[in-house]
Amino acid sequence: MKTRHPLEVVIWTNEEGNHFGIGTLGSGIAAGLIGPEILERKDDEGVTFANWLRRYGQDPAKLADARIRKDALAASLELHIEQGPNLYEKRIPIGVVQGIVAVGRWDCVVSGSANHAGTTPMNRRHNALTAASKDVLAVREVVLSETGTQVGNVGVMKVEPGAPNVIPGRAEFPVELRDLDDAKVIRMWEHVSERIQQADKEEGVNTHCQSTDNVKSAGATPAIQAAIRDSAKSVGLASVDLPSFAGQDSQNIAKIAPMGMIFIPSKDGISHSPNEYSSPDDIANGAEVLYRTVLLLDQRLNP
Repeated sequence: MKTRHPLEVVIWTNEEGNHFGIGTLGSGIAAGLIGPEILERKDDEGVTFANWLRRYGQDPAKLADARIRKDALAASLELHIEQGPNLYEKRIPIGVVQGIVAVGRWDCVVSGSANHAGTTPMNRRHNALTAASKDVLAVREVVLSETGTQVGNVGVMKVEPGAPNVIPGRAEFPVELRDLDDAKVIRMWEHVSERIQQADKEEGVNTHCQSTDNVKSAGATPAIQAAIRDSAKSVGLASVDLPSFAGQDSQNIAKIAPMGMIFIPSKDGISHSPNEYSSPDDIANGAEVLYRTVLLLDQRLNP
């Protein structure tokens, strides 16, 4: 079959790697969201992005050549596992993605005073870890304080000097907040910041937080959502609309082209784990709906 539109298949580089603190790196460069300014950024080992490109046989001077023109694509379509429990638990084979959530990330450093844990009275301590612990609980409590599907996380904590008999003088941790509503992410962070300031006063420490990532939400294109629903219906598959709470390459491509995503179930909602699994039947269903959606879009969209 010959389509009216040319078809391109792509596997984006470094969607999940977060090397240099950036996820969806390849699609971000292709969408023009990441430019030559990244070339001198250093990773944890002090190696620049430009040098990494050279290691892979690439020319850093040609980074901008990877950019896709904003008018070059009629549509972008992605098939993915849900990475959540909704489809699996409800036994619905196809998810029609409403949009991809906004992600806000901040790196926080708590500065206190390291001192002998045995000789320093409790009321004279400036314990960075105690304050950081309150901050972590504050993230959880703020996220749970209103209705909705918003989420928040603190995934790692670095404590110094890290000895059993020394009061921690420094603690460092990242905060991540996600929701389909950009304004809610900002509002949650404002509340978390207030709680951090409160913990600083209580523990006699100082906390500085710096924004490291501010990914805006990306809505799926209604016409592509409709084509996915119609394609699923044409083969007798039920579908449901739902957001993507994981960052996706489609979030970047939505800045330059109409975008849609198809989800299939993830067993028990598990992903990023050796236990991640989608059944062959679910994978086949997703491939069939992807194929039919491509053909429908080819008919409905202007060439």
